[in-house]
Amino acid sequence: MAKQPETIVQSAARNTLWSYAATYGGKILIFITTVILAYFVTKAEYGLVGMGLTVIAFLEVMQDLGIGSAVIYQADEDAANTAFWLGCGIALTLFSITWLAAPIVATYFLQNNPDVIPIIRALGLSFPLFALRNIHDALLRKRMQFKKRFIPDLIQVSSKGAISIGCALAGMGAWSLVWGQLGGSACGVIAYWMVNPWRPSLKLDRAVIKPLLGFGSNIVAVNGLAVMLAQTDYLLVGRYLGDEKLGVYTNGFRFPDLMVMQICIALANVLYPLYSRLRDDPAGLQQGFFIASRYVALVTVPLSLGIAIAAEPFVLTLLSVKWVETVPIMRTIAIYTLFLSLGYNVGDVYKAQNRTSILTKLSIVRLVVLVPALWFAAAQFKSLQAVGITHALVAFLGSTLNLVVAAKVLNMPIRRILSAFQPAFVAGAVMSICLMLTLLALQNTPSWLQLLAAVVVGIGSYGGTLWFGQREVLTQAGQTLRGAVARR
Repeated sequence: MAKQPETIVQSAARNTLWSYAATYGGKILIFITTVILAYFVTKAEYGLVGMGLTVIAFLEVMQDLGIGSAVIYQADEDAANTAFWLGCGIALTLFSITWLAAPIVATYFLQNNPDVIPIIRALGLSFPLFALRNIHDALLRKRMQFKKRFIPDLIQVSSKGAISIGCALAGMGAWSLVWGQLGGSACGVIAYWMVNPWRPSLKLDRAVIKPLLGFGSNIVAVNGLAVMLAQTDYLLVGRYLGDEKLGVYTNGFRFPDLMVMQICIALANVLYPLYSRLRDDPAGLQQGFFIASRYVALVTVPLSLGIAIAAEPFVLTLLSVKWVETVPIMRTIAIYTLFLSLGYNVGDVYKAQNRTSILTKLSIVRLVVLVPALWFAAAQFKSLQAVGITHALVAFLGSTLNLVVAAKVLNMPIRRILSAFQPAFVAGAVMSICLMLTLLALQNTPSWLQLLAAVVVGIGSYGGTLWFGQREVLTQAGQTLRGAVARR
């Protein structure tokens, strides 16, 4: 019997599985690493490295000027050589800027700690390391070869964790996080060059530079706004509350991000090239967006609600009482990730249609609301929980606006889009009630028992609700996954 052609849904699911396996497989190791490092690295040391990474994150907007996305978007791969060398030149420029500007940047933060200067300079090496693997990665994504990305992505994140733990055990403090970051990136470069046989030649085509940068400039604008939305809180907490509070905030933010937002990131790596192929098929885009929204919500809604409700036993069990201050932050950031995840894949539709101006406008609106609100929470209230609540409220407003605009762009009724989320929220509501009753009943028991019970009850109540009330959704998801795995 002839093999049936792979559907768009199965293609997305199959590639998401590989993308998510690489991303989340490594993140599990980073999760374990973070738990271990929490016992060896102080809050202030976490905050110190957080300051350096925040500075680098703002410069990362310019690290390839969007040329990787441009290579994916173009029909052929002729521009890859030029894009590679252009990226290397940009990376060396950014490293030089980082080195020279580090003493000036250090004066911004509350304590004006000179220890942050060499950390910022060392982290600047991440730019040339990124440039050495960026086009190799872009070509694999363009060809939808996410299975090949599995090994280098996993090597990068696992080596990062191993190096960080080794350095922490050697008593290197904050620098254990720095060397882990750089060492993981270097291992990732080697792995990408091993799995992708493409090699850059010295042949440059000046004619493609302008188209590369022209397309990339729109991506840079969008990414720049995204970084400001994602990193402004770190800048403000570091300036007004200091390195120790920034360390608490960093860890409180990290776990919901690892467990929830990485799903969206893994899916986005697949959806952008997939949507690019469907840019001339409106019906295909509508169906792809609906299915992606439904499947994302089925995973992110229970995870976010579960983290928010079980944050205290989670922290006390895995991080110890030393990090109990992260509990209220973790709860508010979990709700933030819930709202953010619902509209996360909208941006890939705009990018695929080369309508990034919509993303830019939406990001500007959100930024105009978020920045003054975060400043007020950090500078006036001087409260980490206020910062988290602000993030959650603005994420709700931003995602709502995103979905309304997406409905108009895709010519879809907003009710149809919202119906994609219904199964997840119904089951999530039942799960939340069961979790709260369980934790209330076990409030005088050890934290590890509370956490174990929360996991068991959460999975059972959520899965059971879907099975009895939304069995068709589970059946469709199972069929899609089986079809995807069968073609792995």
